[in-house]
Amino acid sequence: MLPNKVYSHITKITYTIKKYYFTIFHIENDICWKEDTPNDLKVRLKAIENESPETLVGWKKLFSDNGLENCSVTDKSHLMSVWMESNKKNLGFTGQLRIGMKVFQKWGIKGVKTILESERIFKSAYTGYGIIVGRKPIKD
Repeated sequence: MLPNKVYSHITKITYTIKKYYFTIFHIENDICWKEDTPNDLKVRLKAIENESPETLVGWKKLFSDNGLENCSVTDKSHLMSVWMESNKKNLGFTGQLRIGMKVFQKWGIKGVKTILESERIFKSAYTGYGIIVGRKPIKD
């Protein structure tokens, strides 16, 4: 059984039939820290987003330590800035303004500042994105 931390981050489970067995691949795609991330940045993201990302090595170890085999990681950090810019473009100026106004109405200037701080963390050189794959062992 995997701990809640792993289950809460698994975004896709793929089933493959092979020789009358189901082989379950746990595929995770998530934010990851770079190895040299300052601890205060990690603490701040936890406070803002309730997120505790691992490094890519940490994700792989977490999967391995919980019984998954043939674990591998792929760094896709270069996609972060592309996605963020794409989201802004899709929202447009008015969409971003509308969201900002709703945040301001609900949480005031502090809420707006928190969103901007969170965005800066996600855009920082310390934040990455990875795909982690592990295979659940087949039981005979």
